Amino acid sequence: MLAILYTDPELFYQRGLAFHLNSPTTAVEPYASLPGPDIRIFPNPFNSRINIAGLQMEQAQAIRVYDMLGRRIGSPLIRVGGAPGEVTIDFIQLATGQYFLEFPGSTAIPPQRVLHLK
Repeated sequence: MLAILYTDPELFYQRGLAFHLNSPTTAVEPYASLPGPDIRIFPNPFNSRINIAGLQMEQAQAIRVYDMLGRRIGSPLIRVGGAPGEVTIDFIQLATGQYFLEFPGSTAIPPQRVLHLK
């Protein structure tokens, strides 16, 4: 079972659900019902680069990449530019497999799973 914890102590995401903790009542709700930005990740699956659209500049600069074992991947090449709010992440040096993208500082965007194929 893979669980990714945000640095926000009041939110916990697991298996498509968001758990709100440290409140008078603990609540569980699907990601779809959470307020937040509409981001697009494309293409997915991808060969070497993936694009993310709909991010604010501070979110784009803070993206973290994890492998399936929950290990944080060093510093992939992240390029901010092109269209406003669009980011390109270069996975050319990484092995084929599934990865998770985390957006620290944004509790409204759950971890996103992407598939890298060579």
